[in-house]
Amino acid sequence: MTAGAAHSGLVTPDFLLVRAADHVVLGVSWHGFDVVAGPALRAGVEAMLTLTFPPQHIAEQVNDDGPPPWYAFTEHLRSRAAGPSRVTFLFHEGAVITLTVEGILAAVRGTPVFSAATAIELPWRLVLSPEAGSGAEVVCTHEHTAGSFDVAVWRTVVGSANGLVLRSLDEQLAATPEANFRPSLDQFTRSTIHRYSSTAPAACERLELSSLGGTLSVRADWGAFAWEHHARLGRDVRVRNAWKCVLWPFGHRVEYVQLTERVYLPWRPSILGLKQTRTVVLTERVRARPEDARLAHAFPFGAVEIVENAVTGLDPLVPVTMRRPAPDAGLLQLLIDQQRTYLAEAEQAALDVLYGPGHTMRDFAPASPEEVFETPHGEHPPPEVERWRAIRDEIGYLESLLGGAVEEVPLYARLTKGGAEYRFSVRLAGTQGDVHVSMPLLLVFDESRAGDAALGEFHTTTDPEALRILDQEWQRGGAGVVATSGARIDLVGAGSATDVHEVHRLNIVGNGHANVFAPTLGPVAGSQAERWAVDVALPAVRALQGSEGGTLVTYAEGFLDHGAAEDVALRLGGDAAIDFVGRSMGSGGLIAPQLAPDAISRAHGLVQSAAALPGGGFDPEKIMGAGATLLGLPITTLLGTGGLTAPPAITQSFVDGRPPEVRMLWENVELHDSPPFVSEGTTMRLDVVTGVPEASTTCSLSAFELRLPATGPELLRLRFSSLTFTHHARQVPSLSIGPVTASFVGLLGFLQELERKVGLGTAAPTISVTPQGIQARYSLPVPSVSCGAFALRNIVFAAAVEVPFDGRPVSTTLAFASRAAPFNLSVLMFGGGGYLELEVDSGGLRRLEAALEFGASIAVNFGIASAEVHAMGGIRYLMDAAGEPHLTGFLRLGGAVELLGLISVSVELRLELTYDGARNSMVGRATLVVDIDLTFYSASLELDSGDWEFVGGSDPASRPMALLAEAAPVEHPLDTWRRYRGAFAGRLDHE
Repeated sequence: MTAGAAHSGLVTPDFLLVRAADHVVLGVSWHGFDVVAGPALRAGVEAMLTLTFPPQHIAEQVNDDGPPPWYAFTEHLRSRAAGPSRVTFLFHEGAVITLTVEGILAAVRGTPVFSAATAIELPWRLVLSPEAGSGAEVVCTHEHTAGSFDVAVWRTVVGSANGLVLRSLDEQLAATPEANFRPSLDQFTRSTIHRYSSTAPAACERLELSSLGGTLSVRADWGAFAWEHHARLGRDVRVRNAWKCVLWPFGHRVEYVQLTERVYLPWRPSILGLKQTRTVVLTERVRARPEDARLAHAFPFGAVEIVENAVTGLDPLVPVTMRRPAPDAGLLQLLIDQQRTYLAEAEQAALDVLYGPGHTMRDFAPASPEEVFETPHGEHPPPEVERWRAIRDEIGYLESLLGGAVEEVPLYARLTKGGAEYRFSVRLAGTQGDVHVSMPLLLVFDESRAGDAALGEFHTTTDPEALRILDQEWQRGGAGVVATSGARIDLVGAGSATDVHEVHRLNIVGNGHANVFAPTLGPVAGSQAERWAVDVALPAVRALQGSEGGTLVTYAEGFLDHGAAEDVALRLGGDAAIDFVGRSMGSGGLIAPQLAPDAISRAHGLVQSAAALPGGGFDPEKIMGAGATLLGLPITTLLGTGGLTAPPAITQSFVDGRPPEVRMLWENVELHDSPPFVSEGTTMRLDVVTGVPEASTTCSLSAFELRLPATGPELLRLRFSSLTFTHHARQVPSLSIGPVTASFVGLLGFLQELERKVGLGTAAPTISVTPQGIQARYSLPVPSVSCGAFALRNIVFAAAVEVPFDGRPVSTTLAFASRAAPFNLSVLMFGGGGYLELEVDSGGLRRLEAALEFGASIAVNFGIASAEVHAMGGIRYLMDAAGEPHLTGFLRLGGAVELLGLISVSVELRLELTYDGARNSMVGRATLVVDIDLTFYSASLELDSGDWEFVGGSDPASRPMALLAEAAPVEHPLDTWRRYRGAFAGRLDHE
């Protein structure tokens, strides 16, 4: 006996029928017959005769497309034999059967088959019972050709006029795994056939049994699974199994087909073997965006197409199962107790019907209830007995669930080919064109179960626990994260250019929807996926900030609910800061924005979503960082506390064949008073365009006034009618300044009259550009004035506006003459001069330097010779940026002689005495310069004493230095050598 026979409940037959002429080999056993003379069998009540057949099927190792490895080259010859099969026949009472081979075979011809006791293991490990609506008809045929070498084979043909169906009987045998052996029907397929055919039998076109094996043709389509099997004389010819499945996460419906055919093996052409191919056939290649609003908003592609029509050559499936969700033990026990109450009521009702009222089960002891309620063969039990049996079976079912025997349902499988996970070619149809990606997909079995008293309805595509398992498996290894190589994708799907982004990765997540699946970018609800939708590169950050600017973004909840009606569609999950502090040339020179956007607005591009005010407008302090400046002033104070209608719009647009065009635009921004800035209805416009040949940066301010300093006594008022910074690609930046009016007040009021005399008017500035900033400088010379002995020369009025690029505030400088070129006033031999320079910015007076000098100068000219001597003295006052004052007194003595224009000698001695407030000391310095020019020879000698302290200071070693200190004598090299040698002479002689 084989394992199959044991599981089929077979017993050793009583007799063996053998007939060599037509290969009859059958076991015979009977029940309910009496042996009578003849010898013969006479049928009594419920008489049954059973024929036991030798193995009807031989399972063979299947082969794939390629040959097996050399060390397993004979695997295609491996096989397993099925167990014996039995067919049981029912005979009417009084029927007589002659106890010979011919008599028994003649008796079973045309006799009904008792399906409940018939078990045919065909194919291997699948025990089937034939059924028909009006019983099965058994026909025995015998073919023999005399005088020929052909030998006929006796066959038992099982059929029915109303059609034959097959029902699987043995679940345990079907689910028995096979080690290192792969037949046409593997464990998973047999279990699937058993599950469906045990409740909905399969239609059988042909079933024949013989001593050489059975012949079978069966076709069944249960909707979610189809089975077609053709075997001849115990050998498979063609086996086709097909599962209806759905691909996660897109929801495409497919059919997984496992086809086994007997062919000549290409590597062993003389051998017929079984070749198996596994194929996924796309029955639905294109799926549209889901109708559900939230799911549709989170998936911007109008359609998803699987490019392949079919994928063949797949590796054998390794299905993953899940336990069907069941109630907890407490609820199950409650149901069992309830059913036991119903069982007691049904038991008493059945006793009353069968044996009359007043009987109890104790009256029939020790017989079991099953024996008490047994119904004679061929009779239908009363409804009360049927109800009792149904409740009894229900209790057994509930107790099995309580013991943990919950059905394992196949859920999904990963598709592999050649040992590697297969990646489908997927086309995502978007408004900006198709996006092609390659990715694995999960094969999900479309399995459903009806509900009962304990278990609810179950469907693999809708059950929450099944969806959770699928989502968890999908996230393992990041299956849903696919590269898009910087494709330009409309992430809103509305066709607007502002919604197009440069996408490098998609995070595709599956969701249960409409009995299948629907994809989204990023999780919408109930998913364990990473909380991001797409990985985008932000050309705006890349162009404006100079960094790559890639970040993960998610869909905003408001957009998921309302779609394109919502302005903020995407939220940033990474750092996308835009900071121009310290490099304001890229943002218009005058302004240094500092932005920390956390979202992408469809109207304004990168924005700080928290800056929007409930009643409309935006909060300046949430738009700009604390370090953002305009003219060196905190920009948030200039924007005021209300009235800001829009943030800077930072948008990007894409044109085929060109880099992305990025634009930062901020128009009609009203500025408010914030010392030292005084608005005159001032508006600002900022326009930065990159990524196009005409890239440019422009920042302009309309009329405004600076009252300097911002705190303390006012010194200077500067009124600008306009101020514009412009920088075009491949050109030098420029600063355009409209008419400027400067007014001195307070301590500098005495300069107002002079400024009035030389007012800037319409003078054009000289523009100079350096890597550190841009400067517009005015220089207005005043003509020299001479009248008799009076002469005023070298008068220059200068003004400058400097716009730094390193974050320093905009500053203004005003000057009358300069240190290098002071103005000069002469009256006869007496004269003097000086200069005044001051620098102010938003912080106040940064530098003030003034100097006056006086003295006498005498010059004579004799034609062939001329001479000049002078003695001048003065003071200079300097207040530096740290606010420290420096006061310097100086004396210049000198003269010059020139002879015939060929020989000239000049001597200049300059003495300075400076008070250093930081050290509380008086520091002196002397410099002597002598120039000699003898036509063919010239020389210049400069002697400097360095700094020395007269009073105070912390260095006691400081002392005045001689201007003309005698130089130390220079020793001749030969003398140096002799002195060195002499130092060692004594030691060398001693040694």
